[in-house]
Amino acid sequence: MSSLRRAGWGLAVLLTIFAFVWGRYAANPAAIATPDAAILEQLKSASGDAVPALLTRIASLQNERGGCQAMIVQSAPEGAPMVVAGVEEDDGDEEATHWPLPFASVAEKLEQPVLEPVSFHGTNAGLNYRFLLVPLEETGRRHLLLTAATEPPSWLSLHRLMYLVALCLAIGLLFGTDRER
Repeated sequence: MSSLRRAGWGLAVLLTIFAFVWGRYAANPAAIATPDAAILEQLKSASGDAVPALLTRIASLQNERGGCQAMIVQSAPEGAPMVVAGVEEDDGDEEATHWPLPFASVAEKLEQPVLEPVSFHGTNAGLNYRFLLVPLEETGRRHLLLTAATEPPSWLSLHRLMYLVALCLAIGLLFGTDRER
């Protein structure tokens, strides 16, 4: 095997590894930032009408970094988790509450008590989301849930282009003629 051909295979392998690493990195967008401890303490001790206002404040702070929704979720030992508090609407009313949580990946996380903040990704209705689940009590039943939709991966992304180049290079090396004969 000629040195040029060995270099070509090395380049194909290197491009494939780089494309894989780049693709894994690009597939995991930055996690949602955990709200300040002071706001979380206010939320833990808040009751009634103060909760939607605090959720609205948390969502607006998160929206500076990207679109985000904030809600209080309560898990039940038997049954689906429920949204028990939401943000204030533009007209001053609070969002409807006590409806089943629509995110299956969050419901799976809540099957076990969540006792520390957890950041993860999931899908719902064909859209990709990132989530942050922050416990609000020691029992792990009441949580602050922050959700943000993420962009779907593009078919014309850089890592997919690198895969294509590596594949073409490997096919060319595999079926190419050996000029040393």
